[in-house]
Amino acid sequence: KLGIWWNVALPLSKPVLAVVVVFNALNVWNEYFLALLIFDDKRLMPLQLALMTFQGEFITRYHLLMAGMTITVLPILVVYVLMQKYIVKGVTQGAIVG
Repeated sequence: KLGIWWNVALPLSKPVLAVVVVFNALNVWNEYFLALLIFDDKRLMPLQLALMTFQGEFITRYHLLMAGMTITVLPILVVYVLMQKYIVKGVTQGAIVG
């Protein structure tokens, strides 16, 4: 039974697992409120919380904010690019009829 699961079910579920990995990575990467509650040391804060320091009450440093956002998006883009072939495979696999 393990061989059937390993050779049949697992290859068919690779696209689904790739989507779960991408969504889970996005969820963990964008965890903002939990990090805001837990961390009080600025050295331990994630990048998303560090971006808050570029926004003030009266002024926002948009050039630093956009540069920081670009840096924070790069790891998620890498995960998406690595999982893209599985995601596209899942979309096309569902479209094939017959």
